[in-house]
Amino acid sequence: MPFVFRLQALLDRRIDLRKRAEDELKAKESELSTEKKTLQELEQAIETAVALYRRRRAERSKSGMNRGVPILIQNDSLIGLEMDVQEARSAVLSQQILVDQALELVKKANAVLASRRLDEEVLEKYRQKAKTQFEQEESYKEELEQDEIGSVIYLSRRART
Repeated sequence: MPFVFRLQALLDRRIDLRKRAEDELKAKESELSTEKKTLQELEQAIETAVALYRRRRAERSKSGMNRGVPILIQNDSLIGLEMDVQEARSAVLSQQILVDQALELVKKANAVLASRRLDEEVLEKYRQKAKTQFEQEESYKEELEQDEIGSVIYLSRRART
């Protein structure tokens, strides 16, 4: 008689839940990676905006203060660039919040996966113990049958003599 694990359906369910948790973790890690990439792009945009601001400011200083109207235009341009830098910094802070949230989701998904793995492992160990016990019982039954056959043969030979 082959071994039949009574809780196989439950074990299959646990395996399915673990696989889903692994897929969820991969998705969360992918999302985190995307958010980090966006953060890096925004940080690069800040560096570019700051460099442009500094360059324009240096150009204004080099051109001198002898022309009144162009200086006002340059000031407006510098104020606009400064606002762009502030906007970029604000976007970086917002993106950092999104990265932190994505990191928390990855940690939670990791914890869920660890729990699912433990549930599956417990049932798998129970299945192994049950299978070992079943095999031992089958072996014991076979030994009893062999002993009984041996006894019958012995008694039948003894009765003949």
